[in-house]
Order: sequence, then structure tokens, then C-alpha cells
Amino acid sequence: MLIIVAAVVGSLAEKMDICHCEIVDRNAELLASQQAYEIANRKLNLLSSITRHDIFNQLTVLLGYLELSKEKISDPDVSSYIESSVHAANTIQRQIAFTNDYQDIGVQAPQWRNLATCIKTIVSVRMVKGVSLEVDLDSLEIYADPMIEKVFVNLIDNSLRHGGHVSHIRFSFSKPGDSTVLIVYEDNGVGIPASLKERIFEKGFVKTLVSVFSSVVKSWRLRD
Repeated sequence: MLIIVAAVVGSLAEKMDICHCEIVDRNAELLASQQAYEIANRKLNLLSSITRHDIFNQLTVLLGYLELSKEKISDPDVSSYIESSVHAANTIQRQIAFTNDYQDIGVQAPQWRNLATCIKTIVSVRMVKGVSLEVDLDSLEIYADPMIEKVFVNLIDNSLRHGGHVSHIRFSFSKPGDSTVLIVYEDNGVGIPASLKERIFEKGFVKTLVSVFSSVVKSWRLRD
């Protein structure tokens, strides 16, 4: 009986050693894959940064020549074409600047963040005199990429620049379902004309942050 037990124990120990070796090998493979991914990601970001910088430089030159052309030309039709070209070049600059923010998504690991604290930190350096803030988020936490701050920065900046004398900004949330949370951002500005609201999420119509938000927010929870 003792011999049988010893044999079983020995067999189990051997299998455990094999499993342990397999786990170690797989962990090593995962670590190597992660390191390779991080290196590739850094190289891609570097390439993107260099390319973006070069495009910005060429756009600056283009805009300079367009401004000089406006001073030399009196034909209203040609001047109109130049204005359209300037507008297009400025749009390209804004779109490229947006890619600068977007490329950092996923570079850092997601983490739990108290949303109210996150927003108040952003607002402390963004808000202007005469604009009040209301944060009604209780203890809501989100598991998100650090890039989540960019979403709220852009929302606030858009309100201050395009809201038309905004004097109050409010953050709140609701729970449409047990596993769903709806984060609400509001201001008392001029808003979007009713005739255009159906188009705000069309590609190219306005710069939307929905895709960014869905990319950086992984989960949420309410602290007791």
C-alpha cells in the first residue's frame, strides 16, 4: 500500500514539475511578447511623431505662402479660393494635432480613477473667472486609460471657446441599467442648433470624442 501511495505521489510530483515548467515557459513567452510589443509601439510612436512634425512644418510654409498670396491678389474669385485653401490647411493641422493625443491610448495601463477628483484636478487649471462648476458624481470610479483626462479637457475647452458666454458647467451620472453608467456633461452655453444635432456624430462634420472615450474607459464602479 505504501509503495502504491509513494508511486502516486511521485507521479503527481512529476506532473506538477512539468506543469510548473510549462507555466514558466509560457510566462517567459508572454513577457517576451510584451517587451516586443512595447518596443514596436515606441518605434511606431517615434515614426508618427517625426512624420507629424514634418507635416506641420510643411503646412506652416504653405499657410505662409497663402497669406502672402492674399496680399498680392485683388481678384475676388482668386481670393476666395485662397481663403478656402487656408481653411483646409488649418483643418489638416487640427486633425494632425488630434492624432498626437490619440496615439498615446493604450501606452499606459488602465487604472481605477475617482472621476470627481480627476475632473476637479483638470478644472483647477482650465476654468476661467466667472464660470462655476458642479460635480455630482458621488463616489463613481472608472477603470480607464490615463488618456481619459483628454476627453474632459476637450469638452471643457470646447465649452469655453464655442459655448457663447458659458457661466456654468455640470458633470453628473445616471444608471440606465445595473451594468451601465451614463456620464453626463452639460453647460449653459448656446448649444448646438436643433437642425444640426442629427449630424454631430457624422464623420468629418464635427470632431467627436465618442471613439476616444470608448477606447479609454474599460469599466466603472461605485465605492461604498
